[in-house]
Amino acid sequence: MKNANILFNRKLLIKNRNHASMAWDELNFLKIAASERLADRLEDLQRTFPLGLDLGAHAGEISCATLHNKKIEKCFRSDLAEKFHPHLVCDEEFLPFAPQSFDIILSGLSLHWVNDLPGTLIQCHRILKPEGLFLAVLPGTQTLWELRECFMLAEEKIYGGISPRIIPFPDIRDAASLLQRANFALPVADSEILTISYPDFYTILQDLRMGGEKNIMHERSSNPLSKRFLQLVAEIYSEKFTDVEGRLTVTVELVTLTGLANHGGQTGSGIAA
Repeated sequence: MKNANILFNRKLLIKNRNHASMAWDELNFLKIAASERLADRLEDLQRTFPLGLDLGAHAGEISCATLHNKKIEKCFRSDLAEKFHPHLVCDEEFLPFAPQSFDIILSGLSLHWVNDLPGTLIQCHRILKPEGLFLAVLPGTQTLWELRECFMLAEEKIYGGISPRIIPFPDIRDAASLLQRANFALPVADSEILTISYPDFYTILQDLRMGGEKNIMHERSSNPLSKRFLQLVAEIYSEKFTDVEGRLTVTVELVTLTGLANHGGQTGSGIAA
Protein backbone atom coordinates (compact mmCIF):
# COMPACT_ATOMS: atom_id res chain seq x y z
CA MET A 1 0.00 0.00 0.00
CA LYS A 2 1.39 3.40 -1.01
CA ASN A 3 2.26 5.83 1.78
CA ALA A 4 -0.33 8.63 1.72
CA ASN A 5 2.41 11.14 2.59
CA ILE A 6 4.38 10.36 -0.57
CA LEU A 7 2.88 12.86 -3.01
CA PHE A 8 5.64 13.05 -5.58
CA ASN A 9 7.57 10.61 -7.71
CA ARG A 10 11.09 11.87 -7.06
CA LYS A 11 12.60 9.60 -9.73
CA LEU A 12 10.51 11.45 -12.30
CA LEU A 13 11.65 14.74 -10.79
CA ILE A 14 15.29 13.78 -11.35
CA LYS A 15 14.50 12.86 -14.95
CA ASN A 16 12.60 16.12 -15.52
CA ARG A 17 15.30 18.28 -13.96
CA ASN A 18 18.09 16.64 -15.93
CA HIS A 19 16.06 17.27 -19.07
CA ALA A 20 15.51 20.89 -18.04
CA SER A 21 19.28 21.44 -17.82
CA MET A 22 19.60 21.21 -21.60
CA ALA A 23 17.81 24.52 -22.25
CA TRP A 24 17.94 26.03 -18.78
CA ASP A 25 19.35 29.42 -19.84
CA GLU A 26 16.09 30.07 -21.71
CA LEU A 27 13.87 29.01 -18.79
CA ASN A 28 15.53 30.20 -15.58
CA PHE A 29 13.99 33.69 -15.32
CA LEU A 30 11.96 32.75 -12.22
CA LYS A 31 15.00 31.10 -10.61
CA ILE A 32 16.94 34.31 -11.24
CA ALA A 33 14.09 36.38 -9.75
CA ALA A 34 14.06 34.22 -6.62
CA SER A 35 17.86 34.33 -6.34
CA GLU A 36 17.92 38.12 -6.61
CA ARG A 37 15.39 38.38 -3.80
CA LEU A 38 17.53 36.19 -1.57
CA ALA A 39 20.59 38.28 -2.44
CA ASP A 40 18.67 41.43 -1.48
CA ARG A 41 17.88 39.93 1.92
CA LEU A 42 21.57 39.24 2.50
CA GLU A 43 22.51 42.75 1.39
CA ASP A 44 20.61 44.15 4.39
CA LEU A 45 22.48 42.01 6.95
CA GLN A 46 25.44 43.25 8.96
CA ARG A 47 27.17 39.85 9.00
CA THR A 48 28.97 37.43 6.72
CA PHE A 49 28.74 33.65 6.39
CA PRO A 50 31.91 31.56 5.97
CA LEU A 51 30.20 28.50 4.47
CA GLY A 52 26.83 28.29 2.72
CA LEU A 53 24.71 25.57 1.14
CA ASP A 54 22.67 26.23 -2.00
CA LEU A 55 20.02 23.53 -1.76
CA GLY A 56 18.45 22.61 -5.10
CA ALA A 57 20.92 24.84 -6.88
CA HIS A 58 20.01 24.22 -10.53
CA ALA A 59 22.71 26.13 -12.45
CA GLY A 60 23.97 28.09 -9.43
CA GLU A 61 21.83 31.21 -9.84
CA ILE A 62 21.86 31.90 -6.10
CA SER A 63 25.67 31.72 -5.98
CA CYS A 64 25.84 34.16 -8.90
CA ALA A 65 23.31 36.55 -7.35
CA THR A 66 25.10 36.62 -3.99
CA LEU A 67 28.63 36.84 -5.38
CA HIS A 68 28.75 40.64 -5.61
CA ASN A 69 27.80 41.38 -2.00
CA LYS A 70 30.45 39.01 -0.60
CA LYS A 71 28.20 37.98 2.29
CA ILE A 72 28.95 34.27 1.69
CA GLU A 73 32.63 33.40 1.55
CA LYS A 74 32.14 29.93 0.07
CA CYS A 75 28.89 28.44 -1.24
CA PHE A 76 28.45 24.69 -1.73
CA ARG A 77 25.94 23.77 -4.48
CA SER A 78 23.80 20.64 -4.25
CA ASP A 79 21.10 19.39 -6.59
CA LEU A 80 19.20 16.23 -7.52
CA ALA A 81 20.20 16.51 -11.15
CA GLU A 82 23.76 15.60 -12.07
CA LYS A 83 23.50 17.38 -15.43
CA PHE A 84 23.46 20.74 -13.62
CA HIS A 85 26.98 19.81 -12.39
CA PRO A 86 26.53 20.63 -8.70
CA HIS A 87 29.31 20.11 -6.18
CA LEU A 88 27.22 17.25 -4.79
CA VAL A 89 24.26 15.34 -6.23
CA CYS A 90 21.93 14.82 -3.28
CA ASP A 91 18.27 14.58 -2.36
CA GLU A 92 16.76 17.41 -0.30
CA GLU A 93 14.77 14.75 1.57
CA PHE A 94 17.95 13.01 2.82
CA LEU A 95 20.66 15.59 3.48
CA PRO A 96 24.07 13.86 3.81
CA PHE A 97 25.73 16.53 5.96
CA ALA A 98 27.02 16.44 9.52
CA PRO A 99 25.24 18.46 12.22
CA GLN A 100 26.16 22.14 12.36
CA SER A 101 28.07 22.10 9.06
CA PHE A 102 26.87 25.37 7.51
CA ASP A 103 26.52 29.01 8.47
CA ILE A 104 23.72 29.63 5.98
CA ILE A 105 21.37 27.55 3.81
CA LEU A 106 19.65 29.06 0.79
CA SER A 107 17.13 27.46 -1.55
CA GLY A 108 15.32 28.92 -4.54
CA LEU A 109 12.22 27.30 -6.08
CA SER A 110 13.16 23.72 -5.29
CA LEU A 111 11.62 22.71 -1.95
CA HIS A 112 8.04 22.61 -3.28
CA TRP A 113 8.89 19.17 -4.70
CA VAL A 114 9.81 17.51 -1.38
CA ASN A 115 7.30 15.05 0.05
CA ASP A 116 7.93 16.06 3.66
CA LEU A 117 8.66 19.80 3.86
CA PRO A 118 8.60 19.88 7.69
CA GLY A 119 11.08 16.99 7.73
CA THR A 120 13.40 18.75 5.27
CA LEU A 121 13.25 21.93 7.37
CA ILE A 122 14.18 19.92 10.47
CA GLN A 123 17.19 18.50 8.60
CA CYS A 124 18.19 22.00 7.48
CA HIS A 125 18.03 23.19 11.09
CA ARG A 126 20.19 20.24 12.18
CA ILE A 127 23.01 21.00 9.72
CA LEU A 128 23.10 24.73 10.50
CA LYS A 129 25.51 26.10 13.07
CA PRO A 130 24.06 28.02 16.05
CA GLU A 131 22.64 31.32 14.80
CA GLY A 132 22.90 29.97 11.25
CA LEU A 133 20.49 31.49 8.77
CA PHE A 134 17.91 29.71 6.62
CA LEU A 135 16.58 31.56 3.56
CA ALA A 136 14.32 29.98 0.95
CA VAL A 137 11.89 30.98 -1.79
CA LEU A 138 9.02 28.66 -2.67
CA PRO A 139 6.05 29.10 -4.99
CA GLY A 140 2.94 29.94 -2.95
CA THR A 141 -0.69 28.92 -3.32
CA GLN A 142 -1.51 31.70 -5.81
CA THR A 143 1.00 30.25 -8.28
CA LEU A 144 -0.63 29.07 -11.54
CA TRP A 145 -4.13 29.61 -10.15
CA GLU A 146 -5.37 30.56 -13.62
CA LEU A 147 -4.08 27.32 -15.12
CA ARG A 148 -5.50 25.31 -12.23
CA GLU A 149 -8.95 26.84 -12.78
CA CYS A 150 -8.89 26.25 -16.54
CA PHE A 151 -7.86 22.61 -16.10
CA MET A 152 -10.69 22.09 -13.62
CA LEU A 153 -13.32 23.66 -15.88
CA ALA A 154 -12.18 21.68 -18.92
CA GLU A 155 -11.98 18.40 -17.02
CA GLU A 156 -15.45 18.89 -15.55
CA LYS A 157 -16.87 19.52 -19.02
CA ILE A 158 -15.14 16.62 -20.80
CA TYR A 159 -14.77 14.00 -18.08
CA GLY A 160 -17.55 14.99 -15.64
CA GLY A 161 -15.19 15.42 -12.69
CA ILE A 162 -11.90 16.98 -11.60
CA SER A 163 -8.55 15.54 -10.56
CA PRO A 164 -5.10 16.90 -9.62
CA ARG A 165 -3.37 18.63 -12.53
CA ILE A 166 -1.37 21.30 -10.65
CA ILE A 167 0.61 20.33 -7.54
CA PRO A 168 -0.33 21.85 -4.16
CA PHE A 169 1.91 24.77 -3.18
CA PRO A 170 2.74 25.91 0.38
CA ASP A 171 0.36 28.37 2.03
CA ILE A 172 2.06 31.49 3.41
CA ARG A 173 -0.21 31.31 6.47
CA ASP A 174 1.37 27.96 7.37
CA ALA A 175 4.93 28.69 6.25
CA ALA A 176 6.19 30.50 9.37
CA SER A 177 4.64 27.85 11.62
CA LEU A 178 6.51 25.15 9.66
CA LEU A 179 9.76 26.94 10.47
CA GLN A 180 8.75 27.15 14.10
CA ARG A 181 7.95 23.43 14.18
CA ALA A 182 11.48 22.81 12.89
CA ASN A 183 12.80 24.82 15.88
CA PHE A 184 13.85 27.89 13.88
CA ALA A 185 13.87 31.11 15.87
CA LEU A 186 12.43 34.39 14.58
CA PRO A 187 10.52 32.66 11.76
CA VAL A 188 9.25 35.01 9.07
CA ALA A 189 7.27 34.33 5.89
CA ASP A 190 6.28 36.94 3.33
CA SER A 191 5.17 36.83 -0.28
CA GLU A 192 5.28 38.75 -3.52
CA ILE A 193 3.00 38.32 -6.52
CA LEU A 194 4.51 38.33 -10.01
CA THR A 195 2.41 38.47 -13.16
CA ILE A 196 3.97 37.02 -16.30
CA SER A 197 2.48 37.28 -19.78
CA TYR A 198 2.61 34.71 -22.55
CA PRO A 199 1.59 34.85 -26.22
CA ASP A 200 -0.51 31.68 -25.99
CA PHE A 201 -1.47 28.74 -23.81
CA TYR A 202 0.86 26.25 -25.48
CA THR A 203 3.90 28.40 -24.66
CA ILE A 204 2.91 28.32 -20.99
CA LEU A 205 2.67 24.55 -21.13
CA GLN A 206 5.98 24.26 -22.95
CA ASP A 207 7.82 26.39 -20.37
CA LEU A 208 6.47 24.25 -17.53
CA ARG A 209 7.42 21.02 -19.26
CA MET A 210 10.84 22.14 -20.45
CA GLY A 211 11.59 23.75 -17.08
CA GLY A 212 11.16 20.45 -15.21
CA GLU A 213 7.85 21.47 -13.61
CA LYS A 214 5.66 18.71 -15.01
CA ASN A 215 3.13 17.03 -12.73
CA ILE A 216 4.87 14.17 -10.87
CA MET A 217 2.15 13.45 -8.31
CA HIS A 218 1.57 9.74 -7.76
CA GLU A 219 -2.17 10.43 -7.77
CA ARG A 220 -2.11 12.55 -10.91
CA SER A 221 -5.05 12.26 -13.26
CA SER A 222 -5.33 9.21 -15.47
CA ASN A 223 -7.41 11.22 -17.95
CA PRO A 224 -5.19 11.98 -20.96
CA LEU A 225 -4.01 15.40 -22.06
CA SER A 226 -5.71 14.81 -25.39
CA LYS A 227 -5.74 17.31 -28.23
CA ARG A 228 -9.44 17.97 -27.57
CA PHE A 229 -8.81 18.52 -23.86
CA LEU A 230 -5.87 20.90 -24.40
CA GLN A 231 -7.82 22.85 -27.03
CA LEU A 232 -10.63 23.38 -24.53
CA VAL A 233 -8.18 24.49 -21.81
CA ALA A 234 -6.61 26.93 -24.28
CA GLU A 235 -10.03 28.35 -25.20
CA ILE A 236 -11.04 28.81 -21.55
CA TYR A 237 -7.70 30.41 -20.70
CA SER A 238 -7.99 32.84 -23.62
CA GLU A 239 -11.54 33.79 -22.64
CA LYS A 240 -10.83 34.35 -18.94
CA PHE A 241 -7.22 35.51 -18.62
CA THR A 242 -6.23 37.72 -21.56
CA ASP A 243 -4.74 41.14 -20.77
CA VAL A 244 -5.27 44.41 -22.65
CA GLU A 245 -2.42 43.56 -25.04
CA GLY A 246 -3.98 40.22 -25.96
CA ARG A 247 -1.49 38.13 -24.00
CA LEU A 248 -2.31 35.48 -21.42
CA THR A 249 -1.51 36.22 -17.77
CA VAL A 250 0.18 33.79 -15.39
CA THR A 251 0.44 34.44 -11.65
CA VAL A 252 3.45 33.33 -9.62
CA GLU A 253 3.56 33.88 -5.86
CA LEU A 254 7.07 33.89 -4.38
CA VAL A 255 7.00 33.00 -0.67
CA THR A 256 10.22 33.81 1.19
CA LEU A 257 11.02 31.95 4.42
CA THR A 258 13.56 33.22 6.94
CA GLY A 259 14.67 31.64 10.21
CA LEU A 260 17.61 31.30 12.59
CA ALA A 261 18.97 28.01 13.91
CA ASN A 262 18.26 27.62 17.60
CA HIS A 263 20.24 24.77 19.16
CA GLY A 264 18.90 25.02 22.67
CA GLY A 265 20.49 28.29 23.79
CA GLN A 266 19.18 31.80 23.65
CA THR A 267 18.89 32.92 20.06
CA GLY A 268 19.49 36.62 19.66
CA SER A 269 18.98 38.98 16.76
CA GLY A 270 21.41 37.15 14.48
CA ILE A 271 19.42 38.06 11.38
CA ALA A 272 20.67 41.60 11.71
CA ALA A 273 23.73 41.14 13.88
